Amino acid sequence: MPDEKNVSKFASSSQTRDALLKPAECGLRVEKITLARNNCVKVTARTPDIDKIKACTGLAEIGLKISEDIKSLPRLIIHGIPADMCPEDIKRDLMAQNLNGFHNDDVKIIYIYPLKQNRSTTSCVIEVSPAIRRALFNRGRIFLHFLACNFVDHVRILQCFRCLAFGHLARDCKAMPSCGHCSEPHESKDCKRKDQPPICCNCRGLSGAATSDIAHSALDAAKCPILGKKIKDKIVNTNYG
Repeated sequence: MPDEKNVSKFASSSQTRDALLKPAECGLRVEKITLARNNCVKVTARTPDIDKIKACTGLAEIGLKISEDIKSLPRLIIHGIPADMCPEDIKRDLMAQNLNGFHNDDVKIIYIYPLKQNRSTTSCVIEVSPAIRRALFNRGRIFLHFLACNFVDHVRILQCFRCLAFGHLARDCKAMPSCGHCSEPHESKDCKRKDQPPICCNCRGLSGAATSDIAHSALDAAKCPILGKKIKDKIVNTNYG
């Protein structure tokens, strides 16, 4: 990316890309180059030597700097947790019954789902290190108190259930509502066209989208290419080890 003193020197991400060092100069095995915001370029490479790349004086001389893309830690969702367990109880039993020898700081309780009516168990999202994730999947179950709980990877995309756009939640939404079924300006719960084929409001907004390309819900990750790509990108940017 351009450094603070040379932002105006690179008017676009394309100019930044063209000014990059040659991969051979630092043994870089480039898989993909992506143009990013603020005239930056994202370079995806196999086992890059970050220190060697940062030491390349040619980049600094032309006003560019390197910023390493730090991946997110993996998250898991555990099902069947006793409703009376608080975050401290869950973490204590998780470490004692499943993760002997691992560091306590490598597990973080992210969220406990509210208890549903007439249920005695709930679900919980945790964030762990790649090594802990691997150890838990090798075991197959998570033992908490007297229960053996099922769990899976938790890959969540921030999507508003009011307007169906990305990057914010419904409680913070200032846009007009969009129906998750027919894409008209009303909330999904108020839709009166559920007997008709769905229409994705996000795909409908793409220029040149054919009718067949929008015949799905904006919340259907299996059919919506926009939501599906965001999920794939989230997985790529997570450190699974």
